[in-house]
Amino acid sequence: MDLIQELEALAAAFAEAGVDFALCGGLAMAVHGFVRATEDIDLLIREEDLEAAGAVAAKCGFTIPGGQVPLNPGTSRAGLIYRVSKARGNILLPLDLMIVTPAYEQVWNHRIQILFGDLRVNVISRAGMIAMKQFAGRPKDQLDLDFLNQN
Repeated sequence: MDLIQELEALAAAFAEAGVDFALCGGLAMAVHGFVRATEDIDLLIREEDLEAAGAVAAKCGFTIPGGQVPLNPGTSRAGLIYRVSKARGNILLPLDLMIVTPAYEQVWNHRIQILFGDLRVNVISRAGMIAMKQFAGRPKDQLDLDFLNQN
């Protein structure tokens, strides 16, 4: 599956449905100049939009539920991801819908807009990416942080 084509389809469907989101994760890193391998699409959404976002994702073929993935539970950086995937043959493409929690409110409020094909798409700002990567704290996030802090 082509991640860019899938993202274009999702962005168009979210726009048509009036569901606000911000691109985050590996594809957002590419927007900020650091292209690295990524195997999923990550979108930051408001909790009140979760049901609508799930319906839009299902219309785009993301129908395989993956459940909830807690992030930093019990801390001030707590977050929650709802994962749903799309299958084509033996290839699975996860879509992670990350909920805007109090820890991510500033990240959400400082999104930027880019032109993506014919659509305007919200993307996490560079400062927001730094905050999210610091929260996550995985080895790949440290590599992303090194890039973001040097460029």
